Amino acid sequence: MKDNNGDPVHLLNVFVHDLSLTIETYSVKGEKTNESGSLKEHAAELFEKYPMLTLLTGDAIFNNRPLLTVLQALGK
Repeated sequence: MKDNNGDPVHLLNVFVHDLSLTIETYSVKGEKTNESGSLKEHAAELFEKYPMLTLLTGDAIFNNRPLLTVLQALGK
């Protein structure tokens, strides 16, 4: 998918596998980050909105200290 300027749309999607349901989508464009950085920026609001979330899975890009520090501070 591309935006009005023809640039690719870069999104972070948070979804529940068992329900095949996307619960949140965050734009990565403009934040000068990647998916991991976007999750770091939105983690508090995500867990506030969905406090029942207890397990996150992701690929290797999510394996970094700044994100893990934020998740630990949130008690996740």
